[in-house]
Amino acid sequence: MNANRARALTAGIGLLEMSMAAWVLSGRRPRACAAAQTALMAAFNAGALVFARDRLRSPARLLARNTGLAALAWLAA
Repeated sequence: MNANRARALTAGIGLLEMSMAAWVLSGRRPRACAAAQTALMAAFNAGALVFARDRLRSPARLLARNTGLAALAWLAA
């Protein structure tokens, strides 16, 4: 992947994360929000494990931390 494409992809991910934050703060459809957050975290984790595993310091810690975040999202929902 070239630098321009990586930059655009990173910006898109940032916009998606800001949209998710706005959804959380809105309080609308909390279970759907938690499901979307869980699905996106799973997709990002899968992408990291497939495409950048050699750059991850601790893949197990990444998965454990994101599992905890998903549990908190469902608890809040």
